[in-house]
Amino acid sequence: MPPITERGGVKFDESLPENFVPIEKLSTQLNSGFGQDQLKSLRDVKEAMAKEALSLGGNYIASFTYGQKNGGVLQQLWSVDNVLWYGEGVVGNLSK
Repeated sequence: MPPITERGGVKFDESLPENFVPIEKLSTQLNSGFGQDQLKSLRDVKEAMAKEALSLGGNYIASFTYGQKNGGVLQQLWSVDNVLWYGEGVVGNLSK
């Protein structure tokens, strides 16, 4: 079982707990196109996702996945940096 981590007041879990009450699916990508986004980290992804989760009324992200990938064709042509970090999951809360 993967560990549950916390960032910005939100817990991140790669599994889907039975007592999880979903609010909304969340997908985040970090790439400004002008900076060196390949130097960003999983921490930056989690911080961005935590802010969005809290704004939706959630404090838990289940089914959390993350990674790095190359941007699209236009981004590769026009961007200084074509690598982006991404994170996905379901925002919600745990019921008691």
